[in-house]
Amino acid sequence: MAVVVKRTLENGDANDVQFKAGMSVPIAFAVWDGANIERNGMKSLSTWFTLKL
Repeated sequence: MAVVVKRTLENGDANDVQFKAGMSVPIAFAVWDGANIERNGMKSLSTWFTLKL
């Protein structure tokens, strides 16, 4: 399985993270499995990863 997320590195929104080439950002994922009746706070969480740009 693969997930592709696309956005500009910098978007000018003061409430959004601004990415710069070469930086490292901590990232984690939350996944809801509807077939397992997961919703709201019921979900699977990943450990932290380092996203290197």
